[in-house]
Amino acid sequence: AMKKWVVFLLGMIAGGVLTFVMMLVLAIGDNTSSNGMTLFDEPGDCLSTKTFEVIQVVDNNHALAHEVEWNAVLESYMSTGLLVLLTNDNGEYYYDNQVIEVPKGMCMRQIGIYKYQTRMEVDKTVPIVKLMSK
Repeated sequence: AMKKWVVFLLGMIAGGVLTFVMMLVLAIGDNTSSNGMTLFDEPGDCLSTKTFEVIQVVDNNHALAHEVEWNAVLESYMSTGLLVLLTNDNGEYYYDNQVIEVPKGMCMRQIGIYKYQTRMEVDKTVPIVKLMSK
C-alpha cells in the first residue's frame, strides 16, 4: 500500500513541474508575438533609401533588418548601425540574410516603434518601417 502512495505523490509532483514548464514556454513564446509594437496614427519620417539586410525573421511578416552599404574593398555589405523592424503588409515572407533594395522614389518610412528583448536579455527599441513612396 505504501508504494502506491509514493507513486501517486511522484506523479503529482511530475505533473506540477510539467505544467509549470509548459506555462513558462508559453509565456516566453507570447513575448515574441506582436507584443512590443507601437504603431503611429500617421506614417512618420523617411529613415532610409539605402539597402537593408534581414538579420532575423520575427514572425510571418515582420523581420529585424539592418541598413547596409556596399563595401567595394571587402566586396560585401557592411551595417551602418541602423536596425529596424520591417513590416510587410503585402504578405511577402522574409528570410535570413535577404537583401532588400529600396526602389527609386521610395523610402523606408517609420510607422512605429518595436520594443523587444535580445537573447542576452538586453532591452532594445527600434523603429518599425514600411516601404512607401517619399
